[in-house]
Amino acid sequence: MQTAATSRTNSNDAFTGLTYINSLVTGATTQGLYSISVPPSYLSTTTITLLKSYGYNVSPYFSSNDIDMKDAQPQSYNISW
Repeated sequence: MQTAATSRTNSNDAFTGLTYINSLVTGATTQGLYSISVPPSYLSTTTITLLKSYGYNVSPYFSSNDIDMKDAQPQSYNISW
């Protein structure tokens, strides 16, 4: 079980990420777009899970240099609807 402090931090991180992503999605949809690219710093496992539960597709993007590297981190995430 996680501590109350950890739970609060995770909740804050998820909320901050979702608020930022919501503003990007709103802007994109008004332009007729169907996807956005988001830096990994705005997405946690919790945020990705929430977005998927809302019906969004979330896919990591790796640069061609990172494909073969073990433990490579995504350059960004593509979120589509």
